[in-house]
Amino acid sequence: MSSLPIPVQELLALRPASTGQQRRRSRISLLNLPNELLLQVIGHLEQDRETLSRLVRVCKRLWRLAIPSLYKKVTVKPDALMSFANNLYRNPQLLEYIENIAVHDHNTIDSALAERLEPLIAHMRNLRHLFIKGQYTQFNLVPQDLVLRHSKLYATALRSPLLRKLEECALSLGNGDPWDMAGRECVFAHPSLRKLCIIGAQMSDFYCFTERMIHTSPLRNLVLYCCDLSPRTLQKILAVPRNLREVTYAGARQVGEPVYTSSRPDEYITAMHVQAESLHKIVFHPWNLRYRRPHAITLHRFTALKSLTLMPYNVPTPSAPAGYFSFTPLVDNGLPASLTTITILHRGPRVLSLVEDGMKRRLAMMFHAGALPNLQVVKFCIPLLSLTTREIPDPPLDWDLYFHGRVRVERVTFNFMQQLPLNCECCGFDLYKLFVDNTAVEFTPSTPALHAWLFDQHAV
Repeated sequence: MSSLPIPVQELLALRPASTGQQRRRSRISLLNLPNELLLQVIGHLEQDRETLSRLVRVCKRLWRLAIPSLYKKVTVKPDALMSFANNLYRNPQLLEYIENIAVHDHNTIDSALAERLEPLIAHMRNLRHLFIKGQYTQFNLVPQDLVLRHSKLYATALRSPLLRKLEECALSLGNGDPWDMAGRECVFAHPSLRKLCIIGAQMSDFYCFTERMIHTSPLRNLVLYCCDLSPRTLQKILAVPRNLREVTYAGARQVGEPVYTSSRPDEYITAMHVQAESLHKIVFHPWNLRYRRPHAITLHRFTALKSLTLMPYNVPTPSAPAGYFSFTPLVDNGLPASLTTITILHRGPRVLSLVEDGMKRRLAMMFHAGALPNLQVVKFCIPLLSLTTREIPDPPLDWDLYFHGRVRVERVTFNFMQQLPLNCECCGFDLYKLFVDNTAVEFTPSTPALHAWLFDQHAV
């Protein structure tokens, strides 16, 4: 507070007086402040919503001045969803002030509250950031009329021609089970959207895709967490942006069999080739890997790629000496020369020396062959589980020998999200969510029949 002007500090220290005369004197002093100073005070308090809410209750004049700041960034909690919507219907002029809205809806069956709020979102002309986190179940046991209503939620808002300033959007509408993206596909071709995050969606196809949509969207960052879609659908989605810079693909999360996800990770990398010349960052975490001889992955066509994050699927073999079998092998010299940073995410909580040694030899071979002239950093990320010590050993010194001290090798940790209770139950997507440098990555459990397959590996 010391950095604020003296009048601001005095205003923040204002407390209800003990006598009527003192209260009148304080109120007159406050009302005599010019609007410019009051707006400065309000601007300083935009990040402190609680203090700002107390301040604007001093008088109606402060309330009127603070309305744009109060409604600029809004988080709608489940218990306030109806009152918030009713307030906007009574005061539609408030829609003009909203630039950032996050909606949390825990109602898994009845979508009436969301249906009442959706038309209001469609008329927020100055909206820049839209975050929808709902739990609208689409289980087969739910009556079909409700499933149909859930499938149409927020489709009208996403198609609204009034949302011309929308820059960032995140959608997560499922209750653990996949939710149908059909009807909301228009968001991939939004004329102003630059960052899009979809969590847990299922897409049989990109039905509204046409050749006229190719390279028309300004989208720069696309995140698909735990989405069940085919490589062909992903290719259509990636064909829409003009100049996509970052893409994150983490495959279907359900333990059961995904409907549309391919069991070949290399097909998803091939689908990304439509943006091969523009992508600077790829985060790739496949799923639904079948027990068969895998197809190797190559990324040499991504000539602008600078950062690659990969969660390899390595499983221990029953052979002696112990080894690992990779479901996501890399082609020799299959990495582009433009790479500066490679991040490897471990699935297990321990330092897997065999996996690291194999990656070390592979990268060193490419590095000394001149295939990775710009490589600067290699990171190995280890999950922190409740039983895992937070002290991780440094990488062995022979890493420096392999790279002649020209590549920095690091071991870092990322947190396993299992702290309960959560502040918001719909934000606890599931117990497999991890955070790596504030970026969520889905951590899938072991596939059923894994060990039985390993002991019969020679027959594959």
